[in-house]
Amino acid sequence: MDNGKSWKINIESSLNVPSTTVEAIGDIIDHWIVDIKDMNPLIYKAYTGKDNAAVIGNLRYLLSKNARITVRVPLIPDFNTDADVENSVNALKKMGVTNMDRFSYIIKMH
Repeated sequence: MDNGKSWKINIESSLNVPSTTVEAIGDIIDHWIVDIKDMNPLIYKAYTGKDNAAVIGNLRYLLSKNARITVRVPLIPDFNTDADVENSVNALKKMGVTNMDRFSYIIKMH
């Protein structure tokens, strides 16, 4: 989406914000990079302490607007498994997500 702009605006977000925020800036963002954590609400809440309903709702909204989206699906040590990541990927595919980045969080202990 060029819109004749000289600047390209990418945003990286968990999308765990009010839908009004996403709707307000949606038309100026060229590429959304979304760290989904996990699609399973129990795993998401265990890791973040928050519900993932806003995340999923905002992602559905962006998909309905044909936004350019990359969804990052992490393997998070002690929080989810390879099977959980696969379940998240499958759920995202069913929603219509086509561009995903699977990766592993590396947690360093100090």
